[in-house]
Amino acid sequence: MSDHIPETGLPYDEAEFLSRLDGDGELSDEITQLFLETCPRSLAELQETLSQGDLYTLGRLAHGIKGSVGV
Repeated sequence: MSDHIPETGLPYDEAEFLSRLDGDGELSDEITQLFLETCPRSLAELQETLSQGDLYTLGRLAHGIKGSVGV
């Protein structure tokens, strides 16, 4: 996986995403839905960890979110 920035300048490149999934639109929908369901909880956990000053866990959580977004 690369840190590809779409030529459009938009944060999401659907064609690129689908190409990573061999054009499987159903899988794309499932991954997107899962991300949308889990992201609010992940961000809340990130915020709570930040307020506690736990930098090790904060880094681990942030890395996990980055990985999810990178998919």
